[in-house]
Parts: sequence; structure tokens; C-alpha cells
Amino acid sequence: MRRIISTILTLGLGCFSSVAAPDKADSDVACVWQVKSDTNTVYFVGALPFLRESDFPLPPQIRQAFDQAERVVFEIDPTESKDEQKGQDLIRMGMFADGASIKGSVSTKTYKALGDFLSDSGSPRAAMDSFRPWFAAVMISMTEMMKQGGRPNLGVGDTIEGWAAEAGKPWSGLEKMEVELELLQSMSKEIHEYMLKSTLDEVADADRMIEEMD
Repeated sequence: MRRIISTILTLGLGCFSSVAAPDKADSDVACVWQVKSDTNTVYFVGALPFLRESDFPLPPQIRQAFDQAERVVFEIDPTESKDEQKGQDLIRMGMFADGASIKGSVSTKTYKALGDFLSDSGSPRAAMDSFRPWFAAVMISMTEMMKQGGRPNLGVGDTIEGWAAEAGKPWSGLEKMEVELELLQSMSKEIHEYMLKSTLDEVADADRMIEEMD
């Protein structure tokens, strides 16, 4: 459940740039930002929930930022995101329960693109009809990352959590999971469709890139 939660939060905040993992040659480029004042320094680290074994070790900038930090603040406390009941509640939130369908929540063009994707993946075209658009986007992203070798226990957040536990550094969550999910759920129908459409577009772009590399 934690992988679903992490992916939803990443998508919901608009930080999910591509379902295609970077090549190892680009691994020295890290999403790490430093904000300084006269009294404090804060490091922000961009974290994908799935990585491949070949993506390790992580760029040294991430470890350097961790080593210099006195405490670690995750977007959501890792212990909270592992709560199985909250994971079940999340799945229920992502499904239509009133007889509605994703077909009636997105444009004809987007629904056709979803059906084409599912058909090309060997699934029935209506396999995600009971999913809300944002939840369909999340599940597609997770599936594609795993197809490309991403593993759910190799995320950047998992790695930093392990470092913190080993070093005895205190950690906490910036926000409660319920707040993040309520924000996601409250977004407009248009934004939810955009999340799905952009995810489908990114999958198509990634597939084209792989074909060109072959």
C-alpha cells in the first residue's frame, strides 16, 4: 500500500516527470536543492517511489545532503504510509462506488486512449472503468515503472529512511496523509483528466524512446 500512496502523492503534487527511469549515465544529476538563511540550511530532495537496481548507488549529492542534515522530514511519515487500513481506505477512495464510470468522467478522446493502452497491454479495454481518473493514472504509472525494472522497495524515500534509522537521526512527516489525499480528491474533474491524459502521453513517449534505442 505504501507504494500506491507514494505514487499518488507524487502525481498529485505534479512532480512526476516521466515513467521512464534515467540512464545510469545520468545518475550524477540529482534532484537536490539547498535553501539557506543566516541561521539554517534546508535540503529538498526529489524522490521517485520506484528505482531499478542499476540506479544505485544514488547520486552522492543525496547522501551529502543527508549527512549534513540534523533531522529528516518526509512529505508523509513513513510509519503512517505503511498503515494497511489507510491503504485500503485509499483504494476505496480511488474507485467509483455509485455506479459511475471513468467513461463518464473524461472526454471521449481520453477514454479511447485509455482503452487503447489497456488493449495493447493485454487487458480488457474496460478494465479500469471503475477507477477514478487520478487512480487510473497512478496504477498505470506504477505498472509501467515496474515493467521497466523499478522495484517498490528501492525508492529514494526508502533509502533515506534506512539511512536515518541506521544513523539514529530523528524523522517526521510534513503533512498528514489524509490532508494530502483530501486535496487530491478535491481537485477538479479537469485536473483529474489531465493527470490521466499526461500519464498516458508519457507512457507512449517512453515506449517510442525505447523503440528508437533498439
